[in-house]
Amino acid sequence: MTAKATALTSGPLTGDSAAGFRLLIDGVEVDAPAITTNWQQVFTVSDLAVGNHVITAEFVDTYANYHSSTSAPVAYGVLPVPRAVKAEFHSSRHGDIPAGTAVAVQAVIESCAVGGATPAGWVQFYDWNTKVGSPVKSVNGQAAYTYASLKDGKHVLQAKYIGSSVYIPAFTPARTVSLG
Repeated sequence: MTAKATALTSGPLTGDSAAGFRLLIDGVEVDAPAITTNWQQVFTVSDLAVGNHVITAEFVDTYANYHSSTSAPVAYGVLPVPRAVKAEFHSSRHGDIPAGTAVAVQAVIESCAVGGATPAGWVQFYDWNTKVGSPVKSVNGQAAYTYASLKDGKHVLQAKYIGSSVYIPAFTPARTVSLG
């Protein structure tokens, strides 16, 4: 983040100043170095907690050559790092099956973290690399789909957890069925 002091229409900022910037996050001062070149200061913050924050910079001149001022607040949100999931794929049928047989499948999505929350969101089902149907909402980490009209031949069935703000997307293992 860069804070920069600028003059009003009365004239430019001149000379060396005994002023400095104070960086405030959520109203708490986190840094107060002296002004560097060009009446500005660069702040680096790397440890903000997950959540929403309000950031302001205050310009303060200890010799009162210039009036103090505060920047407009900047809203800044920090999202949690998405976590990995374990994705399983269960199928009512596999291998060689008679033509016209429906195949019911279920994707099971679990957090890889011990005690992690059950992943919420959507699951997309596939036949080879082709999406089938619309995404299915996961309920308690499970989503079901029935492949009702598979044509004769080999099919590679799988699902993809689309992900959320908490968990990363992941494909399930695939299951192969051959109809005919």
